[in-house]
Amino acid sequence: MGLEQEHNASPIKRLHVDLIEQIGVAVAVDGRAISFPLPRFLQQLYPAGLAEAVDTPALLPGEPQAPGPTGEQPRQPGLVMTGRLKSKPHEGNLDGRGRPTATATLAAHQEGSDSAQMVFAIFHGATTAIALSLEEDAQITAEGYFHPKTRDDRKDSLDIYKLHSYPGKASKEHVS
Repeated sequence: MGLEQEHNASPIKRLHVDLIEQIGVAVAVDGRAISFPLPRFLQQLYPAGLAEAVDTPALLPGEPQAPGPTGEQPRQPGLVMTGRLKSKPHEGNLDGRGRPTATATLAAHQEGSDSAQMVFAIFHGATTAIALSLEEDAQITAEGYFHPKTRDDRKDSLDIYKLHSYPGKASKEHVS
C-alpha cells in the first residue's frame, strides 16, 4: 500500500523518525501504527528533490527573506508592542481558518520607542478569550504581525498571537 492511499484514516498522534535505520513510524490516536521507509516518505514530501529543501540557506532573525517559490513574501518576525486599549475588545470576524477573533483599538508603541500610534488590534487563538475579558484602558504587551494601512481611512493593524502581559495575568514569581 502506497503512502498516498488512505484506508480507515485516523489522525496521527506521534511520528517517530529513526535517521540511522532510515525508518519512520506513525502512531494514530487509536493506537494503530505504520512503519515506512524514510527515503520514500521524503520523496513524497519533496517531489522536486530533497536537495532543494536542504539547500535553502537559513537566515538569522531580522535578515530579509527571499520571496517563496510562488512569489509571495514570507512572514516577518513578530513585533512586540505595549499600550492601552482605547476600546473594549469585542468579537471580531472569523479568521481564515474559521476560528473566532476579537478586535479593539490599541494605542501602542514598539519596544524602545516613546511615540505611540493607534492600531487596529486583532486577537487570534488563545489571545481571543483573554482579550474579551479585558476592559477599555487596560495596559497590555502583545506580540503579533504588523500590517501598515492600505487606505487612508484605515488604521495600521496588529494581528496578535501572544500576550506577554495584561491585567490579571499571573506573574512568574507567584507561580509555584
